[in-house]
Amino acid sequence: MDSPSAPPASRSSPRGSRRPWRCSSPPTDGDTINVNVIVNRASTTRADWVARSKKEFGEVGFTTIAERNLSVNGWDAVEIEYSGALEGNDFHWLSLSVITNDRVYLVTCTASAPAYAAAEKEFRACLQSFAVDAAKPASALGARAGEVSGSARR
Repeated sequence: MDSPSAPPASRSSPRGSRRPWRCSSPPTDGDTINVNVIVNRASTTRADWVARSKKEFGEVGFTTIAERNLSVNGWDAVEIEYSGALEGNDFHWLSLSVITNDRVYLVTCTASAPAYAAAEKEFRACLQSFAVDAAKPASALGARAGEVSGSARR
């Protein structure tokens, strides 16, 4: 994957989310692979976050494939695998949501459906490397260097 970059769309949104980090590979034979980190300002529980996510998936016709509760640096977290179509193209996602006191750190790994099997091992390694430093919570402007960490290599 390419070097991480902060995309122009990384400014805070009115809903209180921010995408401070993005990594993507160049399209190969029409297949796209990318990893995003989105910081959502939210005070929620894992159960409520999962229910909300599944509701939103259903509203756009996505299918939840698997869900697994886990812990990241002592914080409640959930890994959700799902699939669906956007603009006529089939995609497959693997996501990790880490729920802290006032933020949800959402890491989404996305590939076109045909490319997912080849990318899944790297996606899982990327999610397993993700960490939130509880001593340095995200500022009102979103995450800054050192507050979240992880890796994506291709």
